[in-house]
Amino acid sequence: MEWMRCREHRPPNEPGEIRVRVTEEILGLVMTPEWTTEMRLCGMGFGESEWWPNELCHWNGSRRRFIADYEWRPVLDGDPKGIIWHGLDMLDCPFTGKQPEVGYLGRWIGAPPNRAEWLSLRSHLVDRNGFIDAARMRDAWNQRVPQPQPAQ
Repeated sequence: MEWMRCREHRPPNEPGEIRVRVTEEILGLVMTPEWTTEMRLCGMGFGESEWWPNELCHWNGSRRRFIADYEWRPVLDGDPKGIIWHGLDMLDCPFTGKQPEVGYLGRWIGAPPNRAEWLSLRSHLVDRNGFIDAARMRDAWNQRVPQPQPAQ
């Protein structure tokens, strides 16, 4: 399914979920977070209420606009849960072989991932919060102690 820019083709004015992504510098690193969000019924002042992805918009009292250059597409059956941080390039956990879970705290309640104030990292034996530099978090996680090579 092809991605559409929100500013050129607004998501459908109906209830449901959409898949969203945006490419921006987030905490010092250019990334493209991708996640699923819900369309919510929003009051439009004196006009009829409309369905919008509320956390992606700003309401100035007379009209609603997107706060960034988001892209969207319908949700597909195989879409993963949670946020995928394209461009973060984290190695798999050495204990579980799975990608670590990267979370975030937004600048305001309900803020989207591209408005992160800090990142968190969770995996087996690791639960760290408060990373304000995405590249330093990635580099610290990806640093591995070299394993001794068997003598030949």
